[in-house]
Amino acid sequence: MPLDEKTMKDLLERVEKLEARVSSLLEAQRRTSEKPTPAKEEFKGLAGGINLMIKNGFLNTPRSVGEIQKELERLGYYHQAGAIRTALNRDFMKKKQVVTRIMKDGKWHYVVKK
Repeated sequence: MPLDEKTMKDLLERVEKLEARVSSLLEAQRRTSEKPTPAKEEFKGLAGGINLMIKNGFLNTPRSVGEIQKELERLGYYHQAGAIRTALNRDFMKKKQVVTRIMKDGKWHYVVKK
């Protein structure tokens, strides 16, 4: 059963649209698979999350514990503010000595030592 010219054009247009869609989906999948490994695999636990923030430059400007907690949650680390404060004071200020804190508006703000 031969197809008339109009039907043939319609089918070709549909095939071209489908090919374009498949191509764009494959490109999106390729871009997604090229993303770096998730932070959780490289930086484990609360200290890993803080290390990730330091690596990303988040603590290059003074940040309150609340701001740090929100950024940790955005990165997929869920910890209470008290635990974050303790880790910053004990591990990053006293042991590693890479972070310091300054009083700003009556609250402590943490920042990477320069």
